[in-house]
Amino acid sequence: MQFRALLILATASLAVAAAVEPAAERDIAVPAELVGRACVANGCKCASGTIPGIYCGSCLRPPVGNGAVITAKLNVHHVYQCGSGGSCCDYGTASDCMTPHARCASGIAGSG
Repeated sequence: MQFRALLILATASLAVAAAVEPAAERDIAVPAELVGRACVANGCKCASGTIPGIYCGSCLRPPVGNGAVITAKLNVHHVYQCGSGGSCCDYGTASDCMTPHARCASGIAGSG
C-alpha cells in the first residue's frame, strides 16, 4: 500500500513539473548572456504566428503597427523566448531592450 501511494505521489510530482516547464525549445539559439538564467513560464504569451526565437518585450510584429510580439505579461525591459504555438517564457531584464539594438528575432512567419 505504501509503494502504491509513493508511486502515485511520484507520478503527480512529475506531472506538475512538466506543467510548469518553460517554453524553452531546444532548437532556439539562446544568447550566451541568457544561458545561465532561468526562463520562467510566468503566463506570458507570444502573438499567434510568431517565429520561435528570442524577443525583447519592446518588439513589434511586422509590419510596424501590427502590435507587440508578447501579448500577455508584457514588460518592455524583459527578454522572452517564444516557442511554437504561442508558448512563452521570461528571462527577465536585458540591457538592450528598449534600444535600437533590441533583440527581436525574425518576426512573424510569412512576413518576409
